[in-house]
Amino acid sequence: MRKKLFTRDKIITILLLAIIVLLGLGIVNQKRLSGFSLFPSSTTVAGVQPSSNGIISSAISSTTPYAAEVPGPGCNRDGALWSGGNMHHEKNGDVDDPNTSFICRKDGLMIIRFTPYYVFGATFFKNPGGEPLASNYRVQITARIIHGDPNATVDLSVHGQSRYGSESIAVGSDGSWLEETFDNTTGLKIRTLASGTLARPPATITIVAEVHGASVSAIIDGVKMKTVKDPDYSTTSYIAMGVADVGAANSPEALFSHFVYTPL
Repeated sequence: MRKKLFTRDKIITILLLAIIVLLGLGIVNQKRLSGFSLFPSSTTVAGVQPSSNGIISSAISSTTPYAAEVPGPGCNRDGALWSGGNMHHEKNGDVDDPNTSFICRKDGLMIIRFTPYYVFGATFFKNPGGEPLASNYRVQITARIIHGDPNATVDLSVHGQSRYGSESIAVGSDGSWLEETFDNTTGLKIRTLASGTLARPPATITIVAEVHGASVSAIIDGVKMKTVKDPDYSTTSYIAMGVADVGAANSPEALFSHFVYTPL
């Protein structure tokens, strides 16, 4: 007679231990959301129901600070509107883009960009009531590239406009960084405002942007960059954060946490 390797009680014990481990890693009970690009959608609210007039109760305002250790769509119950999107622009116009996934983990929001990798997979923060954010504010995010080649890049975008327009502070896994503006209609780069390379490639990247009208002062991993000014963009409809990887063979992934927005 063949001896049983596992009794029923042992199997149950092993399964319980496996579930505990998965919960600790944030794999079980995650909320997964897909679909978006640099064109922000207005349909995803972070667990808050709209009132009868369509305005979110306890909505943030241009004068109210906001912070989230785990930012992003579905990751927390508050008055902020976190969204994704489902479009990006190509030569012949806007195209459907369901190629970004969001995973809410205990240690942050995982953003995975499936294809095309050169388009930033991002999440967008804005006022649920539709009003612009403050003219003067400070925003910061911490990011860690989980998977990607040397071209993998994370970004914090300020001065988000009605569509694709924004001013991006992008930092690569090799320590290179760029401040660029993008066209509101096409999403194509308008100009590079500043660029450089950090003294050493960062394992974890903290990006801070202080915005005063059209002026932006960036701090990357504690290093203050020169203040730049683009007269095309002086208002902010949304703030975004995302990941891209030009020329990658596999999907880039990045973890975002400790989002703080402070009107000044």
